[in-house]
Amino acid sequence: MGTSYGSGVVARGGTAEQSTGGRPRVVAPPAPPVATGTGNGDGIVPAASLSRPARLQGDDPCGGFYPNEATADSGSAAVSLVVLPSGKVARASVASESPSGQGFGAAARRCLTASSFTPALDKSGRSVAAEVTVRVRFSR
Repeated sequence: MGTSYGSGVVARGGTAEQSTGGRPRVVAPPAPPVATGTGNGDGIVPAASLSRPARLQGDDPCGGFYPNEATADSGSAAVSLVVLPSGKVARASVASESPSGQGFGAAARRCLTASSFTPALDKSGRSVAAEVTVRVRFSR
């Protein structure tokens, strides 16, 4: 992962500079994406073999996913996803959340699992399965 992250709503190709006024903000994954594919038959293409990482579609895919149980006014979560060549999410796991125990990780996972992605491309331009980590920041 990179050493810093921007903030804003992910739009195709970048991040917004302004707050979303109480809605979650998705922060674009660092480039290159985190990849765990080993080439040993798991079907996940390693980041070094990609010409383009998977990208989240939509301007505000996580609107309405603020966790009801959260008492904090803000939080964040990082979710590791395997995105298939179709753009659908095959696997999602919470890598981290802050503050813990308030549902931010679960909310981000639900949101991102239901979202559409532009699939990753290999060096020859074919859609492939790849792993990417997406950060979601929540604020009331």
